[in-house]
Amino acid sequence: AECGGISVFAHPSLQEFESMACALRRMGLMGAEVYSPRLTPAESRTLELKAGELGLVTSGGSDWHYDSGRCKLGDFYLDTGQIHAFLDLAGVPLNNGT
Repeated sequence: AECGGISVFAHPSLQEFESMACALRRMGLMGAEVYSPRLTPAESRTLELKAGELGLVTSGGSDWHYDSGRCKLGDFYLDTGQIHAFLDLAGVPLNNGT
């Protein structure tokens, strides 16, 4: 954060998030990756709610550094509404009014 970055808990499982997020938040964690092709919509929603409870911004990623078998490159994407707070924190201007 001191250098202008946003610290994000990358692709946590629900169990990992529940066991580590509070401690990481106290150490300066600013966000959590809650949208990923490896997560079910229900898992993403649960992580999204838990991140919100801790005041963390949400982010997402395709995680193409492993073969998930769930989708092909380009099949997974996010809209700005899902990561609006992250983009705002990063200082990214949103031209579409969302």
